Amino acid sequence: MNIVGETGADEFSPTHFSNALTIPTYRDGDQLLARPFTGRLVISKTQNPRNIADGPFQHAHHTKEPFFVWLGERPEHSEHFNNYMSGYRQGKRRWMDEGFYPLKERLGADTPNDDKNPVLLVDVGGGLGHDLEELKVKHPGIRGRLVLQDQPEVIAQIGKASDGTELTTHDFFTPQSVKGSHQNWFELREKLTGRDLGARAYYLHSVLHDWDDASCLKILRNVVPAMRPGYSKLLINENVVPDVGAAWSITSMDWLMMALGAVRERTEKQWRGLLGQAGLKVTGVWTYEQGTESLIEAETET
Repeated sequence: MNIVGETGADEFSPTHFSNALTIPTYRDGDQLLARPFTGRLVISKTQNPRNIADGPFQHAHHTKEPFFVWLGERPEHSEHFNNYMSGYRQGKRRWMDEGFYPLKERLGADTPNDDKNPVLLVDVGGGLGHDLEELKVKHPGIRGRLVLQDQPEVIAQIGKASDGTELTTHDFFTPQSVKGSHQNWFELREKLTGRDLGARAYYLHSVLHDWDDASCLKILRNVVPAMRPGYSKLLINENVVPDVGAAWSITSMDWLMMALGAVRERTEKQWRGLLGQAGLKVTGVWTYEQGTESLIEAETET
């Protein structure tokens, strides 16, 4: 498995893999996700688990708590998980990279950047804000307000927001609170119609693959009322599994999601079906290559 190199008789050396395990962003993922329970995966279930509180992870840790509930009660493991997520993103093409998703064309991110401006993007369940920081670095001229949302304990870890980012505590199982700000004719239309403009885009990265369909529908149905038809977009940054010939990098993640939360990675057909149930229509799917998370764009149907 190339964990240890061999240089001669009874002589061994480290490899790139073993060196990587000395770095927290890679080591913590192994400590938290792999070694504690994967050995029980084969013998713990005789069929695909469907209950997020009764899967391989629960059997290994002798708990009835879903993974993220268990994680939230253990700060030391939460740090491991955040490090793992940082390592997971390393070296992969991102949707905000040049030639991936036409951000300015699709979102019209070219309005003056001030406090009266509508919100450009709300990162729902965005963790420590890695995605928004990368977005600002790769698109320094981007216009519009950026909002980072997550649970209070996660937002507390950040402390002070960086320039251009607003921090908001939010549980995505409750109604979306960010409606955007309005000016000029937007304000007039708001008064005349009594409806909110909403943010230009609501963004979910690696959120929905953590939950079963019923839970995903609750999350989505809390976002949809905040979206303005014909204006707001939902951006989902997730794996889209090919129907045939799926690469190991995607299928191995599918196994991991089954072990962690009795959930799965979804095919494009499954994504379209799930979003349709929430009153959304897919307006585009952008994929750079297998192993790279895709970007699914959706709008409200009415």
